[in-house]
Amino acid sequence: MNRRVLSMAVLALATATAASAQEIPAHLVVDGDVTAVLRTSDGEQRVSGRLAGHLTFDPKAPEEGARVELLSVALFGVEQQAVTGRETRGKPTGVVGFAAATGERPQILRFDPRSGTLSGSVAGRLDLPQLYEMTELRLDPEDDLVELPTIEAKLELRIALGNLRELTTVVAEPLEARIDLSAELSAGSEQLRVPPIRAQVSGRHLVAQIVAWPRFEIVRRLCIQPVRILTFDFSPPFFFFHLSGDGLAFGQPQAAKEWDKADIRFVYRDWITLFAAQFSTFSSDEAADLLSRVDVDDCIEVFFVDRFSPQTLFGGGATFGLGLASSKVISSDENADFGVDLTHLAHEFGHVLSLPHPSGAPGVSTNTLMCPSGFNNDNPKRNSQENKLNASNPLLTLGIKLATNGPNCQVSADCGPCP
Repeated sequence: MNRRVLSMAVLALATATAASAQEIPAHLVVDGDVTAVLRTSDGEQRVSGRLAGHLTFDPKAPEEGARVELLSVALFGVEQQAVTGRETRGKPTGVVGFAAATGERPQILRFDPRSGTLSGSVAGRLDLPQLYEMTELRLDPEDDLVELPTIEAKLELRIALGNLRELTTVVAEPLEARIDLSAELSAGSEQLRVPPIRAQVSGRHLVAQIVAWPRFEIVRRLCIQPVRILTFDFSPPFFFFHLSGDGLAFGQPQAAKEWDKADIRFVYRDWITLFAAQFSTFSSDEAADLLSRVDVDDCIEVFFVDRFSPQTLFGGGATFGLGLASSKVISSDENADFGVDLTHLAHEFGHVLSLPHPSGAPGVSTNTLMCPSGFNNDNPKRNSQENKLNASNPLLTLGIKLATNGPNCQVSADCGPCP
């Protein structure tokens, strides 16, 4: 059910030494349910969705605006054929995800103190599950990251802060207020032959919370939907069956440990079971078929098969889509059978969080779990502040938690080279 409730927290942090105190920017976190009217060449659709954002600003100079650290929109249950004009191979509806572009050049929302609003245009990219069907998958058996197409997009955003319009106020106790939010999402791609898309996104009279206390920090959560394969053998008078999925329990502890350093946590749903024995031993030419079997709008699907053929395919697992709402993972249970690659799942989740391998890629650190390792070999059990700052996915939800220890290192120069 769409709660139409947007929770918002302002976290003003300060650190102090015996001689002086050093101020750091305030953090504005937006997370909650919205509604949208999606307009395509095929007509209108009314859908529900979610918006999440992390903005930073100087409470002493709010007129300088708020910097976009993370901003995303996920619209659920969208008729994909109405967007692309083509019949889908799998489920007819899917998630449309928007994520703001990150990089060295910041995107700023203007602050108007007279009206008490933040507004501006935010560039990013849009994805939906059907896009991978519209281009040929480029599979490298030695690379675990398969990039999927996206569409350039823009979000025109306006946040009416209501009682929060005085951004210089610092409070030590949680406060509640009401805010309004409206946005227009626009996208289209001549290359993919996707006609223009527009979505009017809104949230009215939404609940807002303010917290300003140094013992708290922002936490991000991502839903994971595990998928397993059921196989059976009937040889009278005996009946045998087997479920894949050993790799989930094997990989969860290290995934939790490494990403907790970056204040990212994973929420796991109950298993979805596929009665599709042909995928028990998986080969790369089955990828498109397997990926189309399950589409959950608000979670990242992770498919566990018994084994790969060849065994070393993709280094034991592959992520399809870099930082997308429609990203999916296929993993071999032989990671658990050999008991060596403890960081395999944590590494693939890094790709889901938009982090590529660090070889020449900006925004991702060397000598961390994002270094490639190959089959039956561990990635470094380390994470960085740079990885934390650049991790994003349209399905992330945001909140506040007690402050904990951070990453092992800051950036590549501090972390060292990949093994």
